[in-house]
Amino acid sequence: MSQVAFGGGLAFYFRMEGKVLKNSLLLSFIFLFFASLVSADDYLGDYSSNPYSPDSISNPYGAGSPYNPSGVNNPYSTYGSPFSNKSATNPYATEAPRLYDSQGNYKGRLSNNPYDSDSISNPYDRYGSLY
Repeated sequence: MSQVAFGGGLAFYFRMEGKVLKNSLLLSFIFLFFASLVSADDYLGDYSSNPYSPDSISNPYGAGSPYNPSGVNNPYSTYGSPFSNKSATNPYATEAPRLYDSQGNYKGRLSNNPYDSDSISNPYDRYGSLY
C-alpha cells in the first residue's frame, strides 16, 4: 500500500470493499480552501499617527513594531519587505494592503507605488489626490 503525506500529515481513512483508501487529496483541497479564506483579509493595524494606540502602525511597541511578524514596519515581513508584492514599502507592489475607514468603506491601498491607481502615493488619482 503506497501512502502520500502532505502538510501536517493528517488524513482520513475510508474502508471500501476491504481496502483502505487514504483521502488526503480531498482533505488537502479543503485545508487549502479554508486557509485561503482565513488569510485573505489580515488585520494589520490602524493607519494613524497616534503612537499610544496599541493598534496604530505608528506605535513602535504595538501594531507598528518592527518585530511584528506581519507588520508593515518589519522589513522582513510580507507586508513590510521592500521586495514583496504585498508590501506597503515596495514602490512596484500591486497587491499592497488595503485601507478601510471605520464604516468599512474602501479608501485605497497603503503603497509607495506612484503608478498604481489605488495607491495613496499616486498624486493624480482618487486616493492619493489632495483634492
